[in-house]
Amino acid sequence: MSLKDTLNREMIDAGEALIQRLDANKKDISAAIWMYYAEPKDWRLMLTTPIVKTKGPLSAYKMVQSVLHRYPDEFPLLDLQDITVVAPDDRDPWSQVVPHHIGPTIHR
Repeated sequence: MSLKDTLNREMIDAGEALIQRLDANKKDISAAIWMYYAEPKDWRLMLTTPIVKTKGPLSAYKMVQSVLHRYPDEFPLLDLQDITVVAPDDRDPWSQVVPHHIGPTIHR
C-alpha cells in the first residue's frame, strides 16, 4: 500500500500498534520513526534493530512481516513495503531527523 504524502493520525497509530506488537512478541526494536522519502514521495516507518547487523536485513524484514501477517487487522494501513529496517549504528538515515517527544518510550 502506498501511504499518503501527509503523515496522518491513522499512520501514526498503525506504526505505534506495530511497535507495541513487536515489543509484546519480544522482537528487538531499538527505535522507530516515520520518515518522508521525496522519491518515491511516501512515508516509511523506519525501525532500528540489531538483527540487521547480526543476522542481516532479510531476517529483520522477516521478523516484521511475521507480526504483520499474524495481526493483519491491527495495522491495515501497513505493508512491508512501507517499512525500512536499519542497524542501530547506521547513523545516515537519522542524520536530519529531530523526533518530537510525546511519552516515555514513543516519540512522534
